[in-house]
Amino acid sequence: MQRAPIMENECETKIRTLQQKRKEVAMRIDLASSRKEAIDHLERGLAIAVPGPTPFPYVLAGLSAATVNEAKGRPADQPAVLILADLDTISPFLALEEETLSYARWLTSSQSIHLLLPVTGELPEWAKGAVSKEMLGVSMAWHPELLNLLSLRGYLFATSANLTGDTPIGSAAEVDASFASRMLVIETGAERDQTPAVSGMIVKVNNGLKTELVRAGFQHEQAGLSAEEYIAHLPALWRSQTTELVETLD
Repeated sequence: MQRAPIMENECETKIRTLQQKRKEVAMRIDLASSRKEAIDHLERGLAIAVPGPTPFPYVLAGLSAATVNEAKGRPADQPAVLILADLDTISPFLALEEETLSYARWLTSSQSIHLLLPVTGELPEWAKGAVSKEMLGVSMAWHPELLNLLSLRGYLFATSANLTGDTPIGSAAEVDASFASRMLVIETGAERDQTPAVSGMIVKVNNGLKTELVRAGFQHEQAGLSAEEYIAHLPALWRSQTTELVETLD
């Protein structure tokens, strides 16, 4: 049976509702006792397993793409995702106009979407491990406590903490099983370990607010939309929310 198209305002309402629900979800991560050990591992050039906000899976994090790739058993030169506290850390090296750059900030901060963004030829050496075909893979450290792990250099590289081809991992026990307890794992609360892990959406963004789906994810599923419906309405929703903010400030 062919699915009836959803009207634009209904799509935007679904995405807005999901956006508000994400703000209300809090994952408890106790880094107080493990932060020093985690920083020590990172400084020694080792990867650690870090949980993402529910329902994101665990990731392997390190100070270079080679570190996380080798921990996962992949070629050292395979691109990994760059994790930042703020997109402005890398924005001077993105080939994006200001409007599209603002849109990209909103996509990753408000919608928790992984981004592929075009880069200039002046990209610093430390960031090149996240580049493939002149596109930078980038995500934010969406949970506040994870920001502590960015204190060394202001960035980390990451890849999913499952062996290639396996399903996403949502618990410390699964990480231990996959990597034979060789990995330092940041623990989460029991309620997080009971939540199935799901991969997040990846989109490619270019000037003119062009938004291209690279990988579907839980975002559109939680909103009750197809991936295509979800991304088709993101530019309009960003514009409307930007307008609402300006009117509020005025």
